[in-house]
Amino acid sequence: MAFVVDASMVLAWLLPDEGTEYAEMFLERWMKGEAISAPELIRYEVSNALVMAATRRGRLSDEQMRIKLQEFDALAISLNEDSGRATTRQTVELSVRHGLSIYDAAYLELAKRVSKPLATLDKKLKSAAASEGVLFEV
Repeated sequence: MAFVVDASMVLAWLLPDEGTEYAEMFLERWMKGEAISAPELIRYEVSNALVMAATRRGRLSDEQMRIKLQEFDALAISLNEDSGRATTRQTVELSVRHGLSIYDAAYLELAKRVSKPLATLDKKLKSAAASEGVLFEV
């Protein structure tokens, strides 16, 4: 089964100290051939988190950050570039309805639009996805 992932899930794969059994389960599913997708903004969220981990928090060296960025690219996440007024409107509605950031609502909007479950570690986003019927149930 294909699924949508958010930045929290991908960062748990890339940063060992953020990993969980739940995140590992999804990584294993991907490794067995299940397709994963995300809105294009995941590039910016993951890249930003890795840069912050290296430059501001000292969690990664510059070289480790570059390696993690390459690992992220190797995940071959299908990036959904289908955005426009309709998807933006839906994203805003989901943001307001569930008290999510626009960024988190974008993952929820994509999961709903493509009718695929959402895999996330974010508690608030999990709750919203469950409410909208798109939370990946284990």
